Amino acid sequence: MSPNKKGKFCNSCNKTVVDFTKMKNNEIQKYFVENSNNESICGYYKFNQVESEKNTRYNNLRNNFNQIKVKPIKIMALFSLSLAFTFSSCIMGKRAEQIPEEELIENDTKNKVNDPTQIIVQKDYIREFEMEINNGGFNQYFINSGQNCFEALRALKYNKKVETAKLLEEAIKLINPKKNSEKEITEKLKNGEVEELYDEKISLKLEKLDTKFYKYPDGSLTKE
Repeated sequence: MSPNKKGKFCNSCNKTVVDFTKMKNNEIQKYFVENSNNESICGYYKFNQVESEKNTRYNNLRNNFNQIKVKPIKIMALFSLSLAFTFSSCIMGKRAEQIPEEELIENDTKNKVNDPTQIIVQKDYIREFEMEINNGGFNQYFINSGQNCFEALRALKYNKKVETAKLLEEAIKLINPKKNSEKEITEKLKNGEVEELYDEKISLKLEKLDTKFYKYPDGSLTKE
């Protein structure tokens, strides 16, 4: 993916890549509506830009509640909701007390993604990562899309692409010798301020990682 006048250009898709990370949800929706007659769109965006079904239900409930104009009715609605939540909490509490201790499982949802939209976004980060490295190696990936490297790393680990995740971790350590925080190094990558990417010795080490990546130690990166 190399830059052109309109932004970054994807050699695999042969089209300009749309940066959705700077758009709001309604702007993204508007973009897809306006370009619905065109070919498929190549772009990237953040996890928190994809609304889950849970958020949508909450917003619908909140909007319906705000539409109640008469104050006494609104108070009654709020009181009814409070009773419902209290009653359900009591039931869940009693149910929890009845579960034998040996059946209790801690961190049951740790590292799990239950929202299908998040799984799609994870694979988008992996595809972007794979495409950039195939086009120009780790160095090009960090220059063009490095701000997403930690999201790609988490996605690789979640999809059990262990060896590829190790390569990316090693590459991140090479360009971050001062051990800056994830937030700090992400911001530096976003602003093109990582000087290590232009260091000849580090570039040679990144090229060795490129060679290991091209062997695809985990097989296909987008298949579970």
